[in-house]
Amino acid sequence: MWLNYLNRRFVLSGKLKSLIEESKLEGVIFRVDELEKAMAETRDYDKLVSGLIRSGKSVHEIIMAVVISDVRRAANQFILVQSRSKGKSGYVVFGIRSEFAWFELSIVDEVRHLWKEIDRKNVIIDIPGSKESTRAISILTADAINLKVSNPVGFKRFHEILLGYVEGLEKRKAERKSLEQIHFLVSFNLRLIDELIDPVLLSIIQQSNNQSVIAIQMLGKSGIMFAAKIRQIYDDVFKSERFAILAADGARPANLMWDFSKSPEKDQNDGLSALMHQNDTSVILSMNNLSTVTQSPARNIQGETSSSTIKWNIFQLENILGVNFNHLEEQVDEITLRDFNLPSKQLYDLIRERIISTATLHWW
Repeated sequence: MWLNYLNRRFVLSGKLKSLIEESKLEGVIFRVDELEKAMAETRDYDKLVSGLIRSGKSVHEIIMAVVISDVRRAANQFILVQSRSKGKSGYVVFGIRSEFAWFELSIVDEVRHLWKEIDRKNVIIDIPGSKESTRAISILTADAINLKVSNPVGFKRFHEILLGYVEGLEKRKAERKSLEQIHFLVSFNLRLIDELIDPVLLSIIQQSNNQSVIAIQMLGKSGIMFAAKIRQIYDDVFKSERFAILAADGARPANLMWDFSKSPEKDQNDGLSALMHQNDTSVILSMNNLSTVTQSPARNIQGETSSSTIKWNIFQLENILGVNFNHLEEQVDEITLRDFNLPSKQLYDLIRERIISTATLHWW
């Protein structure tokens, strides 16, 4: 279980430590909008920001210094968890900004920079699941950098991303470097998939024909069907002889993450029972829905859904109901890249106001 929430007060107050001790919290994910909210509504960052302003840092440098400070503090809280789990959990995720996500080399350079700057082995760098990221994964895995890839919705792209991870491990093996302690995550916002496909299904339902019956059965369930197909592709890669050779030298399979952090409680409860207890699988929750999680009976969507059923469900969506998966992939890319870990104008303006205020006080 992962928490999509992190700020300074959450760490310094002991709440993060308590959650780590009380629950099976595998890690936390930094969100820049939480930083903006905390800086606007509290004085938690005043001392740090004032010091950075006096040292002559730019607005961007101040934001990055604050972020890296929070990520390091949280990572330190998880060191014991990581040690006890032998590296299977105990991580903090922090993402590159979307402005770096358009070119393979800029992704590689920025991930390397953040990895070096944060300087914690239990940090994971988040990158969007774009085609540019796909080409960078092998390079970064060969560097032994922990990665998380967000929303690589296309089935072909997801497969290529997994193969990029495997190829990076193979390169390390060929160079006789360790394959242990490399963590690779891939996350999917299943609610987003439903939100994009359901309007298509609703328009078909209104036509009251044979297709409408199928559309009714699939309404609100596209995300789960999608997850079953993703799991099938995942198993094809990590249950292969090719990966078994790497696993013998300590390589870990990727970890699938289902993001329920922005889902209504009903959607969360419907999906969690099917997804929460799979091997090498985690769920991402928000502070708001963390308390609603209960231990559901273990189910396995891959075990309950045969290969032929998965193929038939996807066929019906695409060929009978007319869902364009290429268009879906483009839509998710656009939404994911639009503001991927990008500080808002409001946050920049907030820092600028404090710089002006500090300069005015200094002048007087």
